[in-house]
Amino acid sequence: RIMRIKEGYMLRETGDSRMVVACEPNAGSFRGMIRLNQSAAMLYRMLERGATEDQLTDALLRTYRVDEPRARADVVAFLDLLADTGLLTD
Repeated sequence: RIMRIKEGYMLRETGDSRMVVACEPNAGSFRGMIRLNQSAAMLYRMLERGATEDQLTDALLRTYRVDEPRARADVVAFLDLLADTGLLTD
């Protein structure tokens, strides 16, 4: 299943800092920001275009020295965070 970031949110990058912020008043109930590390920012950018769990996992495997179970667990945890905060849609 292809998942996407809901409209109304954006990734802001300033120096080494990366955060997701709501950019529209009707962006939902999310009020605040989520700080992301470099790998989470990469996944977020992929989700802006639409991506599956497998595509996200493959991207972590290609980019970082991590095994498949760890990469998948990290992707699932990130997707859960986005879903819990209402930023994810499919």
